[in-house]
This record gives sequence, structure tokens and C-alpha cells, in this order.
Amino acid sequence: MKFDHLYESYFNTAKQVVGKTTTRQQSSRMGATPWRQGSQNLVPDRDRVDPTLNSKIETLRNKPNGKEILTNSDLQYMMSEYGFRNFSKTQPKSLGKTGITVYWDTTINNFVAEK
Repeated sequence: MKFDHLYESYFNTAKQVVGKTTTRQQSSRMGATPWRQGSQNLVPDRDRVDPTLNSKIETLRNKPNGKEILTNSDLQYMMSEYGFRNFSKTQPKSLGKTGITVYWDTTINNFVAEK
């Protein structure tokens, strides 16, 4: 037993002097097995959703055209994000360079964002 330990330490020291690895490398063919766990990040960073953004407004910004009925939380998000003081039922507002216009729709009695 002691001889084996001494032999291994001598052999590993000789390998280190030459520049070879002292332990056996694991094969890349093993994949994600319990012995070689892969990454648990199943969703890439480019597809992750930012929870601080409003999904209605952001999807409308990325579409070439569309229409969304807005709730109070959507209006609060626009006030904080785009710096509006208040929304008027008579005067439509445009959201900067996004191309989105917010106006009051009399048929549904609610604010609507349209691009």
C-alpha cells in the first residue's frame, strides 16, 4: 500500500516535470451525465425576459403596427418610463421615437396604444 502511494507520487511528479496531466481527463462523449453535469441554463440570455419591462408596450414597440388596450398599470409604466405627467382624453400623445400614439377610444371608454 505504501509502495503504491510512493510510486504514484513519484510518477505524478515525473509527469508534472514533462508537462503532462496527472489525472485522466474525462471524455467529451459522456455528455451531461450525473458524473459530468452540464449547465442548467436552459434559456439563452438573448431570450430571457426582463421583468421590469411592460410586455404590452415592448411588444408593440417591436411590431411594425398594432393596437393594444391599456390598463392603469400600463399607463403608470408609460408615465415612469417616458416621463408623461398625465394623459388627456381629448389630446393624443406620441411616445417619443417609438411611433406609438396613445389616445382615448370613446367606443370602449379606455386608453388605446396604436402604432
